[in-house]
Amino acid sequence: MHLDKKTINFIIYFTIIYTLLSFIFLKTIATPLINLWEYLIRSIFGDFLNYEPFIFVPICSGVISISVYLGIIISSKITLNKNSKIKWILLSVLLLWIANFLRIVLVLLAEKISLSVSKIAHILFWFAMGLVILYLILKTLKK
Repeated sequence: MHLDKKTINFIIYFTIIYTLLSFIFLKTIATPLINLWEYLIRSIFGDFLNYEPFIFVPICSGVISISVYLGIIISSKITLNKNSKIKWILLSVLLLWIANFLRIVLVLLAEKISLSVSKIAHILFWFAMGLVILYLILKTLKK
C-alpha cells in the first residue's frame, strides 16, 4: 500500500495535534470537568444510582473525544485545505461534551440492571461516541 504525501502529512499532524490537545486538556480542564459531571449526576439522581462500583476519572470527562475531533479537523484544514466554520466546530465540541455526559449517565443507569450490563454498556457507549465523533467530523468537513 502506497500512501501519498498528503496522507502522510495528515497522519503526522493528527498525531502531534491529538497528543498535544489530550495532554493539555488532561492537565487543565479534565479534572474540573469530571468533577462537574459527577456533581451534576449526583445532584440529579441522588441515591437512585449506585456509585460504588464506579470512579469518576479525568479521562472520562470527554476530553479524549474532543481531542480526536479537533485533531482531525485541524489536521484536515492544514493538509487538505478544508475550511470549517468556527461556530460549527464550537457547537460540535459542546455536543461532544453533552454526549459524553449522557454516556456516563447511561453507564450508571445500566448498573440498575447489573454491573455486568454496565460494563458492556460502557464499551458499547464508547463505540457510540466514536460514531458521534465520526458524524461530527463528516458534517464539519462538509461545511
